[in-house]
Amino acid sequence: MVLLPLVVATTAQARFFVPAAQPAQPAPGPALQQPAQVGFLQPYAEPYVEYMAPPLTAQTPVAADSSRGVFGAMFYAGAGAGVALLGIMGFTKAKSALAARSAEPVMDAKSIPSKQAWVTFVNAADCPPGTVASGFQYGQEIAIANDAGKFYAVANKLPPTSQPATFGEILGGGKLKEPITGTTFDMRTGKVIGEWCPSLIGKAFRLLVGPTTVNTYPVRKSGNSLQVQININAKLQFEQSYWRGVLDAQGKVDGGYY
Repeated sequence: MVLLPLVVATTAQARFFVPAAQPAQPAPGPALQQPAQVGFLQPYAEPYVEYMAPPLTAQTPVAADSSRGVFGAMFYAGAGAGVALLGIMGFTKAKSALAARSAEPVMDAKSIPSKQAWVTFVNAADCPPGTVASGFQYGQEIAIANDAGKFYAVANKLPPTSQPATFGEILGGGKLKEPITGTTFDMRTGKVIGEWCPSLIGKAFRLLVGPTTVNTYPVRKSGNSLQVQININAKLQFEQSYWRGVLDAQGKVDGGYY
């Protein structure tokens, strides 16, 4: 309540305030403002400066740099060609060495001579008439057939199935029949008699293997033993070729790896 008279008095005083006289102003018109006054950014104009290349002097070896680049390119090209040439030469040499080592080794047949000897394979009591018995000596397996008291010796693996001759059937007259394919062999010559592989299973083998003979050997009865004449060095001759091939692969024959 105390503030109310004060507010009224202040208002009354404000009603009778007269502002001071102001100088005359020209007629209002459109005011021109600078862009900087209204907040616009002024574009930046870089001063133009003419560029002039520095004069060529003795300290700017342009020709030297060019020649250096040319010689460098020639050097690297020559080095690359040399490396490629060495690679081709190395590949050719390796290929030749591989071809030489892959070839079948040539053996000296006289290094281990053949030696024929009579060797006992079967006891006569173990080979009665109409039967086939076998023995193994000097790395060779031989079958002896008793055909009505006459003895024949053949390899104990009959072609083409490599079935033992002891499983074969003696047909008489020195003939032996292979049990699987039905092929008949002449035990005197080892040749095929009649049709090759005539059985049903044998016709399948006929498509894969042609007529093949079986090895035969001289045979005799000596006391109670049946002896066969064989080359007792055959196993050594075979192993000589085998081991030479193994040693050659290791470079121990001609020193190729040393």
